[in-house]
Amino acid sequence: MLYATALKLLGVLGALLLLETLFMLAVRQMRGIIRLYAIHSLLLAISAAVVGYVTGMYHLYLVAGLTLLFKVLAIPYSLERVIHDTILEKREIHFVFGVPGSLLIGGLLCLLAYFTSIRLVYPGDTLARLLLSVGAAVALLGLFIMVGRQEAVPQISGLLIMENGVILIAVVTAFGLPLIAEFGLFLDVLVGALLLGVLVMRLQRHNETTAVGMLRRLKG
Repeated sequence: MLYATALKLLGVLGALLLLETLFMLAVRQMRGIIRLYAIHSLLLAISAAVVGYVTGMYHLYLVAGLTLLFKVLAIPYSLERVIHDTILEKREIHFVFGVPGSLLIGGLLCLLAYFTSIRLVYPGDTLARLLLSVGAAVALLGLFIMVGRQEAVPQISGLLIMENGVILIAVVTAFGLPLIAEFGLFLDVLVGALLLGVLVMRLQRHNETTAVGMLRRLKG
């Protein structure tokens, strides 16, 4: 009974992960996209814990715990500190393609992820195919958030969302990476996010904007 419930919960979590990633394509506030990333990571942590229960791979509980520590608490907190009490806190995100265009491209990327990943898992494992498709779609959507936004903070969030998709793929297909590699990956992501946060803070302080295009002035 619990096993069947866990499988249903995984399906719901996969759908929520995908829907929230699509919703991030339409978010205009920087604080909003940071908080959505924290919720996204929370869903990923719950998914890893449920996969650990279903498969008996109990080291995935540690993966869930590390996700909670780094990706739900530490990284969002550091990004919130970057924009706290600055104009960035209320400034709207500049879109390259606009909201309707971003949602259209996001839908096409979801279809691409589904049709390219559906053949990579055992044909009889419907749930694994679904979650692999979700992981691939989340990774592609994270990449699109990076290239479809002009400010540094949303681009950092896109990179982190893309990494969430990669982690979900690893959890579903290989039941997680070796424990040492997982811890090293989380630590690298945390350090990278902190360094990028410092860069964004300095960029905003000197140029009063976080538009990445401003960096072109440093050339030459």
